[in-house]
Amino acid sequence: MKYLILIALIFSFKTMAECPLEIFVSDQAHCVEIKWLEGEIKKRGNYDLSDVLSPVLNENGLVPQEWIYSQAEIKVWLKNDPNKLHAYIPQLTIFPFMYMGHGHSHPISSYQYENNADADNIKMSQMNLQEMPMSSCWTLRWTLANEQKLRSSQHLKIINEYTNINDNETICEGFHLDGHSH
Repeated sequence: MKYLILIALIFSFKTMAECPLEIFVSDQAHCVEIKWLEGEIKKRGNYDLSDVLSPVLNENGLVPQEWIYSQAEIKVWLKNDPNKLHAYIPQLTIFPFMYMGHGHSHPISSYQYENNADADNIKMSQMNLQEMPMSSCWTLRWTLANEQKLRSSQHLKIINEYTNINDNETICEGFHLDGHSH
């Protein structure tokens, strides 16, 4: 009996490891995996790869020519699919959202989002994750609605693995997913 419990525990941990993030669409569980890519720099209106891995938190006061724009590939698959084949969900939008301590939370102002039926993943690019002088926290949210608002979206994850700062763990400390700090 002990061995059966141990095997069940190992299997459940293995399943959790294979599904990094989970969303429910039409009562079906889907796994979401985010792979951060090299950031981009903007030169004369064109975006080129930088040598810095995303995500990057751009310091407040930095001029746009010095910003590193973050980018990521996102794979979505049905949770019970052992082959992890990309599940295209046409209405799915994943977007960066900033929670601010004073309650003025908002989605990112501009970024590129590609969710095509013939692609193996979703691509997000040209994301300026800007540090704010007041308390703030960047997250990823998802929605099936035709808007990027707090009320019509759901939390996916806190962005806390910035490659250009050391104290990633405390950036979003004290924030609730409703957009307020305590």
